[in-house]
Amino acid sequence: MVALFRMLSINMQTLRMALVILGLNFIFSGKSNSKDFVVNLEIVGDVELSQGVVAQDWSVWLPEFSHVDLVICDYQVSDPQPLVVNGRLHPGILENRVIRLSAKEVSNLESLVTGKHSPTLGALCYIPRHGFIFYGEKGEIVGHLEICFSCFLHRSYPKEGLSQYWDWLGLLKFIRQKEIPANLSEKDWNRFFERERIEIPADPKESE
Repeated sequence: MVALFRMLSINMQTLRMALVILGLNFIFSGKSNSKDFVVNLEIVGDVELSQGVVAQDWSVWLPEFSHVDLVICDYQVSDPQPLVVNGRLHPGILENRVIRLSAKEVSNLESLVTGKHSPTLGALCYIPRHGFIFYGEKGEIVGHLEICFSCFLHRSYPKEGLSQYWDWLGLLKFIRQKEIPANLSEKDWNRFFERERIEIPADPKESE
């Protein structure tokens, strides 16, 4: 490894950056069997990274909405993304796991996706199993947030108006407090969704 670095003429500053990117400052959730982590890139060497876009609140992103639901999606049912298409929920969203947020929880959620948060690295898988669906007064979907805890990437619809970086540890804690799993292995996700699938009995009238 040392010889490789010499061959590539990597100086110490670049080496420090590489070490951070490869995994320095892992922040673990605290569970003994957990592999959850966030790579904190707020400081690389002696250089403070840009915070990107920082929204003070989400009034610009979504001026009005009535309520918010936390959802979890099984992508084995259909294509991965997005969670909402043409005003309709993804068919993989588990109806028995939809949770309506209280006003206090909505305010907490706002603080996790707005304001200043540490820059984080993301991978490329993007399978956003978790999301927050925002509804209008008439029950129509007016916006939503998607979160992938496998690669630490997110998307918002509308796309503009929130901070560029979100509070991943805060979001992880928020979702787990609602007794919703997050950041499982692929094998454990498959087991979870298999348990959650509910066979809907046929309507007796249809067989008559």
